[in-house]
Amino acid sequence: MAPVRVNFAAALYDRFVPLATGEARTPGIDLNFIEVQHPRDVFDRMIANQEFDASELSSSEYITRYVAGDRRLIAIPVFPSRVFRHSFIVVNKDRIKKPSDLNGKRIGVQLYTMTAAVWIRGLLQHEYGVDLSTIEWVEGKMEGPGSHGKPSSLPPLKPVKITTNTTNKSLSQLLEDGDIDATLGADVPECLGKAPHIARLFPDFKEVEKAYFKKTGIFPIMHLVAVRRDFYEQNKFIASALFNMMNDSKNMAKARMYSTGALRYMLPWLASDLDDITEVFGGDSWPYGVEENRKTLEALVQFLEEQSMIEKKVPIEELFAPVRETNFKIGDKDVRRSLHIDDADADPEVQKSAEHIDLKLDDRGLPLVPQPSDHKDDPLNWSLWYKYYVLFVICLLGFLVQFGAGFVPAAFGPISKELKVTRQQASYLTTSYTLLGGVTPLLITPFANIYGRRPVYIIFTTIAMAANIGSGYAKSYATEIVSRVFVGVGASAALAISGATICDMFFQGERGKFMGFYALAITNGPHFGPIAGGFVALNIGWRWIFFINAIMLGSVTLLLIFTFPETLFSRDDYSNLEKRSYWSKIMFHGKVLNRPIRLADFGNNFKMMKYWAVIIPCVYYATANTYGSIIFVLTASSITDKLYHFDTAQNGLLLGIPLTLGCLIGESCTGWISDMLVNRYAARHDGYRKPEVRLHLAFLALFLPVGLIIHGVCVQNGTPWIGLAVGMVVTSLGLQAGTTLTYAYCTDCYKPQAAEISTLINLARQMFAFTIGFYALPFGESAGFGVAWGVLAAIQFVTWLPLLILVWKGEEIRERQGEPNLHKDL
Repeated sequence: MAPVRVNFAAALYDRFVPLATGEARTPGIDLNFIEVQHPRDVFDRMIANQEFDASELSSSEYITRYVAGDRRLIAIPVFPSRVFRHSFIVVNKDRIKKPSDLNGKRIGVQLYTMTAAVWIRGLLQHEYGVDLSTIEWVEGKMEGPGSHGKPSSLPPLKPVKITTNTTNKSLSQLLEDGDIDATLGADVPECLGKAPHIARLFPDFKEVEKAYFKKTGIFPIMHLVAVRRDFYEQNKFIASALFNMMNDSKNMAKARMYSTGALRYMLPWLASDLDDITEVFGGDSWPYGVEENRKTLEALVQFLEEQSMIEKKVPIEELFAPVRETNFKIGDKDVRRSLHIDDADADPEVQKSAEHIDLKLDDRGLPLVPQPSDHKDDPLNWSLWYKYYVLFVICLLGFLVQFGAGFVPAAFGPISKELKVTRQQASYLTTSYTLLGGVTPLLITPFANIYGRRPVYIIFTTIAMAANIGSGYAKSYATEIVSRVFVGVGASAALAISGATICDMFFQGERGKFMGFYALAITNGPHFGPIAGGFVALNIGWRWIFFINAIMLGSVTLLLIFTFPETLFSRDDYSNLEKRSYWSKIMFHGKVLNRPIRLADFGNNFKMMKYWAVIIPCVYYATANTYGSIIFVLTASSITDKLYHFDTAQNGLLLGIPLTLGCLIGESCTGWISDMLVNRYAARHDGYRKPEVRLHLAFLALFLPVGLIIHGVCVQNGTPWIGLAVGMVVTSLGLQAGTTLTYAYCTDCYKPQAAEISTLINLARQMFAFTIGFYALPFGESAGFGVAWGVLAAIQFVTWLPLLILVWKGEEIRERQGEPNLHKDL
């Protein structure tokens, strides 16, 4: 995609020099900097004729026109000019001794509506009690006769005593001759310093201005940057792109200003000024952005309303196009994505890391997120076929541990007979597995985040394999339960850290598709299990259900040992890593991240629960998985035995085929489409992939409660088995969509914490599913399945509704809650 040409007009301030020279640049933007000597010329040309794509503009003129309904321009929160204005109040000191003496006087002003005059009048009114209504304002040029430019500013909404200077004198001459009592505005008169009776109202203005800022937090903004709205609507990303570009330019200028070995500016006491900036402003006296300048902007809007220049106050956010700062990391430094470091004054650590911060882009020309390192062993840099292979192993493992869970229910009948327990008690073999599969990852995740994913997969898959063998040889119900508990412990790794493993390898813009593959595997495992379990139990005995599962997990364990690489990768210490051979990669090397495991690490999972973008999807998914899959796995055998007298194999087919078909349909319209949506959004928003865009597909999840109701009504009315099958297809379609969106959205929001998020998702799924075996059948049999399943569908719908909050306000909520202070090195 060719860069967008932007014609930008402004005065050449120091903070715009890197912009004008091309040092500050950004992908997708071809900036043509048009230098204009006098800002007034820029304002008049932009407002009257919109001669530029973007320009510097008077803050007051922009706001007055915006509130009046003129929306031809849209501002971005970049402020080229800001000035304390106490020093610009010049008076005839024979008449004016203090601010209150200005009441009832004639005061010269270049333009009544100019931003500088608005600020001065506001501070005189609010800080010193000056009654502005008693003053006569004389408009004209400060030096020379005539008017100040060719303004097209709107007049005040209420009568104000404004007269035009029609004499052949300048405002400076009028003040010197005594025809006016003071001047204020964007310039000081020439007579200051020449005529002995002319002086500043505040001779110690610097101290007064510092005290004003410390008291109010206001550093007056004079000018902002405005973009033609038609140009912005065609290129929405332009607002963030220009914002970042101009912020970079300002930061470059700031870095040069702080280099005082050889003064770049003709300011002999620059070092003293810099000390004042640090003392008063904390180091950055010129911040861009709405929040950083809220007090100042709100004060300006208030002054405009009080001075009858706008009819009413407007929310500050309404005045500006939304922008986003986009930063990437080099080492432990956050560096804005458009910044190129080729200046001797740049941070030496960052300078050492990269002579140029050149973004790595995807095939759409958008920045890759996260940015991969230059190390060949970085999983983000692996070849696509290698990533696909690792993904295949992850999906296979996730499928098998879930397949093992679904394998067993098809044989509840023969198991209950041989172990002399009820069918309900036999179902606890699944619920015990489910419980431990949910709890164990709380202990696993800290190790996986330091020692790596690979050893955790190997150790716990081996446990699951051995426990399945134990289940196959169990002679009593108690032994069987204990064995199933250890199967749940072993299976937990595949369910807890696989989402994090996918995030280790794939970029944000493609994650939806690959999370979808994984979700398809773990969702369909329980669906295929009954198909196979029914035939195995019927033909070679129920114990072979466990032996076959052990054989399959053993085979995957061998793949993990001999072919599976470590995907955990430190983004801080990679420069110290040696390039490894294939065999070296699959050996155990101890810690991957050079930090100890602390007791507090075991609480990190729970720390993530405070984030709405995590807990809302987790609660939703807990009900979705249980009422969209597990409920059928645990109840199908009893229901179909009574209604249709199906044998074990037929039960498995009726359960497995519809659920699998529904998941395939659901995934076909979720994962890859959500990727497409976030990438399209990024193309219009400066490469920013907003996670909430994925949730625009959340409506697909509503198929789940609809399908559950269909299934319940069909069971209650004893319809042919095809009715139950249709209900399950519809239900699993919604389940698959919800599963993919849950994993992709949460990990998009907090990628470094993907292991904790996957653990919480798994915990919510397993703990809620653990309870279903105790109430689903009794509820359905007592209340009727139509009623019971309808109640459960309503519960599921209620947990879906908060997803709409995330669609609407998710980004705002995330920004308010901030980023988790965990795993910044991942």
